[in-house]
Amino acid sequence: MSEYMSINLPSRCIPYPKVNPEDVVIRLYRIEDEKVLSQIDPVNLERKYLQVLKGIIKGIDPTDLTIGDRMYIVLWEYINSYSETMVRKTQCSYCMKVVKPIINLKELDIVQLPEDFKVPHSVKLSSVGEDGKPIHVDLRFLTVEDEIKTEKYADDHEDYLIYRYARSIVGPGEMSTLERVDWLSKLSHQTKDMARIRAFQNKFYHGPDFAATYKCPECGEEDVVNIPFRLDFFYPDGETLISDFGEAV
Repeated sequence: MSEYMSINLPSRCIPYPKVNPEDVVIRLYRIEDEKVLSQIDPVNLERKYLQVLKGIIKGIDPTDLTIGDRMYIVLWEYINSYSETMVRKTQCSYCMKVVKPIINLKELDIVQLPEDFKVPHSVKLSSVGEDGKPIHVDLRFLTVEDEIKTEKYADDHEDYLIYRYARSIVGPGEMSTLERVDWLSKLSHQTKDMARIRAFQNKFYHGPDFAATYKCPECGEEDVVNIPFRLDFFYPDGETLISDFGEAV
């Protein structure tokens, strides 16, 4: 019996035209994966987690995964490899007391791409072309590969944010990423246009919604806590390890 099981990605695999959603399968973390997970820090996160992705998922090149799908995989693995619940400290907005509710991660909403979504997606910019008409750009979702390339680019360049979003532009015309960076810097409405390009990634975000509803253990009112994405989502340690798994010891 195979240890791999099917997984329904939030993107519905729409950004991956050559991928059959039914072929995408995943397995739980192993101890060998934890060796890499325990080494993850803010500097090497992208490269280290890619090492893990290459072993846990099949049916798709993990470098092609959108950021939303990758985030969902991180959550899926935490739920299935570690725990369905997580304790988070927060302040109740009703009784104003600091509480530690138990959050059921399986109850988090998962935002999915609309079934009729098309990629690339055309966005109208504020700048106009030589013909006096607004410029349109064709955009795709940022991927794991984009984050890794941006991480490397940032080592020697201060304009890495422009580079990051330049990678999401696939039209008009054919240009290298560096040519796109130069093109963006010459637009007449640089900040407005960058804002529209960045907004595409947010508007069509697909993945876990980390706003969790909980019942305050002090006053009984329902409240919402935003679960911050931290490195212990990859490898529970420190306070998270004690609060979520300490009772079993």
